[in-house]
Amino acid sequence: DWVQTCALPILRVPVGPSQQTWIDADDIAAAAVAALQRSDLVGEILNVTGPETASFPEVAATISRATGRDVEFDGTEEGYRASLGASGVPPQDTEAILAGFRALAAHEHHPTPDLERATGRRGTPLRHYIERAAREGQWGPVVQLSPA
Repeated sequence: DWVQTCALPILRVPVGPSQQTWIDADDIAAAAVAALQRSDLVGEILNVTGPETASFPEVAATISRATGRDVEFDGTEEGYRASLGASGVPPQDTEAILAGFRALAAHEHHPTPDLERATGRRGTPLRHYIERAAREGQWGPVVQLSPA
């Protein structure tokens, strides 16, 4: 999961410097509750996102500042492939996973107003989520999950 991935000293996600929208799970839950409770949202398709975009290098830097640990970013397919291979993931599965990440990296991500429209409030900024997770000790001591 995301918190365990960030417990590593190297954040490996093969998307390069692409910008992503980030959303707090609490914001997703708030939108789901609103969609179930509000009759004006029946039949609506809500594309809920966080309020901003950030690249994985920016995320790694924010995690570093919040935790006081150096978290590096490796956005290469080679690094990700090596990490999965060292964890025993079969090559064909690795290539299928990489294809999904290529699609993610190629897509332009932009925040939408749907969360605020559904809930009446802006989403949680990624920095706030990261700082809260660090304060709550969710990243605890650094644990090496896979060699690479």
